[in-house]
Amino acid sequence: MENLNRRKEQTTFKYNCRQYSYGLSTFRRKSAKTVFIKQNRYHPYQMIKVQYLRITGSQRRLNFIAWLVVTYESNPEILQNILWTDECKFSNNCVINRHNHHIWSKDNPHWFREHNFQQKVTVNVWCDLVYGHLIRPYFYEQNLTAQA
Repeated sequence: MENLNRRKEQTTFKYNCRQYSYGLSTFRRKSAKTVFIKQNRYHPYQMIKVQYLRITGSQRRLNFIAWLVVTYESNPEILQNILWTDECKFSNNCVINRHNHHIWSKDNPHWFREHNFQQKVTVNVWCDLVYGHLIRPYFYEQNLTAQA
């Protein structure tokens, strides 16, 4: 029993010494993680999801931008006449809650994770915008491809 009490005192002493070495008093308890983050000036950064772009499409994207710049100079209303479309996949796998997933670092690592929309689809939603008006959404259970 005496050995057990001595062991408990040693553990308490080590804990208190650890607190003092981090500049903490016994009245103001913080975790070692909190102290480490503060002393090293770490900040939380969140991941940004970006669309995966294939290298094979880069020339088409550059051609479109070049055409759009030239056309916009002669017709500034061209952007209102373009039918803008977008699609989104909703599924129950590989979802990351960005609000619960942080990287602690001194500098922003500009961390991102590529993802591919056309995999394991639950439901796809497609909609378009023309003349500043949203056209109703369309729902597809199959994968969205150039033919769909």
